[in-house]
Amino acid sequence: MKILFITQFLPYPPDTGGKIKTYRTIKILSKKHQVFLISFIDRKEDLKWEKELKKICFGLKTSLTPVITISHKKLLFRVIRGIFNPRPFRVQKYFLKEVAEFIKNLTFKEKFDAVHFDHETSVQYLPYIFNGEKMIKVYDEHNISSEGLFGYARYEKNLIEKVGYLIEGLKFRHYENKILPFFDKFLTISEVDRQSLVKRGVSVEKISFLPVPFKTEKLFHFSSKTVLFLGLLSWWPNQDAVLWFGEKIYPLIKKEIPEVKFLIIGRYPPKKIIKIAQKDASIQVKGYVKDKSPFLKKAGVFAVPIRAGAGVRIKILDALSFGLPVVSTKMALQGVDLNNGLNVLLADDEKRFAAAVIKILKNKNLAHKLSEKGRLFIKENYSLQKAKRVLDKVYQ
Repeated sequence: MKILFITQFLPYPPDTGGKIKTYRTIKILSKKHQVFLISFIDRKEDLKWEKELKKICFGLKTSLTPVITISHKKLLFRVIRGIFNPRPFRVQKYFLKEVAEFIKNLTFKEKFDAVHFDHETSVQYLPYIFNGEKMIKVYDEHNISSEGLFGYARYEKNLIEKVGYLIEGLKFRHYENKILPFFDKFLTISEVDRQSLVKRGVSVEKISFLPVPFKTEKLFHFSSKTVLFLGLLSWWPNQDAVLWFGEKIYPLIKKEIPEVKFLIIGRYPPKKIIKIAQKDASIQVKGYVKDKSPFLKKAGVFAVPIRAGAGVRIKILDALSFGLPVVSTKMALQGVDLNNGLNVLLADDEKRFAAAVIKILKNKNLAHKLSEKGRLFIKENYSLQKAKRVLDKVYQ
């Protein structure tokens, strides 16, 4: 088959949860099919990664939409202007006329058998696909955005931003319901999201659960007293998680284990996260790193204190694949069928979260049990073979 694949970001390097999922999906599809990739970047320097994607795609179109890197005033102007638009702002920001025209011309010249919409932001280009009604239309759902935004509003302290999240959430709820009837097949990232689509009227027969494929490798060493957080720090749930952990949970751990360290890795750390490191020398903010392996080897616990969001936290699956013991909130574990005490420890308040981290750092047997059971869970549930079978069924 010839597949047109549209996604909201260049999926290379696969250094965030969304990129990992998208890149590995494209890589599997490219083994049996021809994939033409259309994506966006927010920095010109990311164009250097196109060569890696050209190795697996027969065609590629990348467009610049510098939403993250533009000045705060310009971004604020775009947000305010978008308030009166019925589409969610996150959808609006990924619409470029040049991309719409490119898609129209490309699909007029090339005959595609299917179009793969990765994220709901890509769906807005459906009207520009020539003969789109004759193609198989697949919606690859990374998360239910409206549910995540309502979660952000719950924890946001700033009243203006809280209202903003609620408005955006309502817009997304309307947008999500509006686009669902257009698709022939759906890929969900979890059973929870599959059920959410069914409740909204999507036929069960159209939906397939696509596990994110991982290889397993043991990097864990018990001797480390470092707690690691890894994730894109421009994303609100990650910011909230780091601040909550750094300000409320980490001091409790430090009282019990004075030599403990907190390592924060992720692109675009905001000033408020940098400030907590400036106040405590045992907290380090590394920002973006090309190779995370050396830092994973230094970690004694992988912390996921996320309190809001939607979809599956790919970072949890990634950490488990390397054998790291994980402490997570129940919310962050949504959609992943792990068992508290067997392959992960769960905690939803400051004291319990701190106690769980301390327990792992002090108990060698528990740490190794979580490490081994976590890797086994990934082998059994998130293998390359399982992902291949799902995509083969969708694109048969």
